[in-house]
Amino acid sequence: KLSLLGAGACLVAAGVAAARCSAALAASADQRDGGLGSAAPQGQVALLVEAPGGGAVRLCGPTVDDVDFEYVGPWFDHIDHIASVEECCDKCQEEPRCDGFTWVRDAKLVDGNPGQCWRKSGRMSGRRPKPGVISGFREAADSEKHQEAHKAAKAQRRAEHPDDAAAPMARDNFDEPLVPGVVDDRYANCAAAGDGCLDSKCCKDPGYQCFTKNDYWAQCMTECHPGPNPLDQVSGLPWACNALGERHPGEAPQCAKGHDDCSQSKCCSEAGMRCFEKNSTYAMCKVACEPGADLTADDWFPWTCKPLGDKSMGAAPWVAEMCSKGGADCSKTQCCAELGMQCYLQSQFWGECKPSCEPGKPTYPGGPAWACTPVGSRTPAVADASTGDKQVVGAWVTERCSWPLESCADSQCCLEVGAQCFTKDNTWATCKTSCSTLPDPKDGNRTWDCEPLGPKSYGLATKGWPSLFCVTLFMPSRYEGPLLTQHLQANAGIFACDGFDVFAAENATLGKAKDGTLVKALVVPKIDVGVSQDGTAGN
Repeated sequence: KLSLLGAGACLVAAGVAAARCSAALAASADQRDGGLGSAAPQGQVALLVEAPGGGAVRLCGPTVDDVDFEYVGPWFDHIDHIASVEECCDKCQEEPRCDGFTWVRDAKLVDGNPGQCWRKSGRMSGRRPKPGVISGFREAADSEKHQEAHKAAKAQRRAEHPDDAAAPMARDNFDEPLVPGVVDDRYANCAAAGDGCLDSKCCKDPGYQCFTKNDYWAQCMTECHPGPNPLDQVSGLPWACNALGERHPGEAPQCAKGHDDCSQSKCCSEAGMRCFEKNSTYAMCKVACEPGADLTADDWFPWTCKPLGDKSMGAAPWVAEMCSKGGADCSKTQCCAELGMQCYLQSQFWGECKPSCEPGKPTYPGGPAWACTPVGSRTPAVADASTGDKQVVGAWVTERCSWPLESCADSQCCLEVGAQCFTKDNTWATCKTSCSTLPDPKDGNRTWDCEPLGPKSYGLATKGWPSLFCVTLFMPSRYEGPLLTQHLQANAGIFACDGFDVFAAENATLGKAKDGTLVKALVVPKIDVGVSQDGTAGN
């Protein structure tokens, strides 16, 4: 790889011929002389990246230290263990959707090189200071493309509003720091996503359209289905869904799904979830978040749990009362009381709430075919707040977390079900199921600070939640021996539990479990049969 700095200094990686460096400088001269546009602005660096297989060098766009480029677009991703900004640029050029990139020097990854590369697409909306990162464009011409886009927006605004001198304009100098979230001036006075747009009749966010509910309310949304909207927290009155004005060009930002990183989108696609920050480079959608280690994560590095954005809305309270339940006709209500259901019409006279519907297929043999016309909006499924984020715990939990009576000041996590690490003072902390600041009679009437450190344990759920420990007693020489061996080979029965023990009256080895552990029976010791107090034989 070759790095080209300023007006002509060339850093040559080991093993790269001087001729290639000369070619790189020549390419830079062509760029400055009009081949690809103007040279990199002062304080920025242009990169030359060797093509895969040792081919011709490819010129990357200018890069800026300690600045994060923000984009409004439909796509972004990140790649871990990227050792340099040159490699990050190369990864950007390998992906057709990538318009720009940000390389993080130290993303606090668990292992390997700590570098991380973020690839982004769409329209650049701003730049914000962020220590430890380097941002750049896919191609040298991309910096000019964004500059020209801002100049064109400014010229169009002035042409449309020649007397509006106070109106915000696009910047003359693209090299000036941009304000995060800058929008096209034509939409500066439009409504934001989810806000009322009856007066403005436009939306400032790409991909959004102003839709009417009635004569008194309209809102910026990405889509609208006539009828009651289960997300409407005000009332169950139907939406007309008439479009006011034009849809803002572009695609709406996609909210994070599942365990995807949400630090850029700051929103979650699943109702009831919220984006919480782990550190400056990673965030994830959760039902709730406690500062400290996440027992389900791959590592024990702590979470700040700073919320990024709002919680995704679920169904409004009126839905359970006004909408149709399973098996009932929904052609009149046009909404479903049960989560995740959509009202489908069999005909104009009958409809039912279903998770999905196949047109032309009857519900039962010989029954009428279904048109499967969807009416109204699907009632969103909501993350289960009772279970929260309880899942299989990380492999590190059994090795790092503390048992009762042990110090948990360093681990800040516990193994016992329902236990949490609490501080006594600045020298001692241990795992307890509860903690009181009143004098503790079990501890010489000493008082505890009871400051919680880390999350509350929900058990060693190494295979599933809730965690289970299973036992069985068997006779190896009877049919139970081969049967239990089959269970072990299939990882079924008690061997699917998080922990297990097998007991027998004699020595027996069943084989190896799925994790390689040799499973042997715990022998029940033989005892002499005595005589009971009433003189009969003991059994």
